Amino acid sequence: TSASGTAKERREFLEGYVKHEYGAGSLGQHSVGDPDDLDHPFESRLEVLNTGRPTSEQVHPSVGIGPGTLLRLLPEEFAKPRDGETPPSKAKRSAPYRFFMPLQSVSRTRIVPPPGFVARPLPASEKRAFGTMTYSRELVTAPEGDVVVTLRLDTGPTRITAEQFEETRDALATVLKEPPLVVAFDQVAGGCLADAGPG
Repeated sequence: TSASGTAKERREFLEGYVKHEYGAGSLGQHSVGDPDDLDHPFESRLEVLNTGRPTSEQVHPSVGIGPGTLLRLLPEEFAKPRDGETPPSKAKRSAPYRFFMPLQSVSRTRIVPPPGFVARPLPASEKRAFGTMTYSRELVTAPEGDVVVTLRLDTGPTRITAEQFEETRDALATVLKEPPLVVAFDQVAGGCLADAGPG
């Protein structure tokens, strides 16, 4: 895991995580909490530079962001299998389910547009229930024009019934099929020319 091994092993683990999750980019600043400190929540922070998520057109660059990164942190009973992996059993559960490690995870992405570009109207912030889990997203435009996207996932109660487990798993399977959230930008000069019309 990211908290075990030597500093070199931790960095190699995080670099592999960046490559898998983002398809490109490099690991920037990062820190890992002390897993033996039971007085505070365990926390891991990392900065990913030059990711492969943005797409660029001449006048409409955009960035796609989805909840997949957060959902992959869930126990294998809930998480979407990776390519080549065997999907978890879909047999109906009859016993209550207990989370070994309840999770509260936050993913924050700052999108810095190229000079001369401004964000289009942002998708609405929202809060949703995935069965007993809670997922929320918040999008804000910073004063300098950057767009900050914050995703949060809370697994909720430590112990849930078999029915709640099935409801949660079904909800997660549905959300993973949804298209990613898209943050798009317009070129200011191009917009001004379009508004002005033919001269």
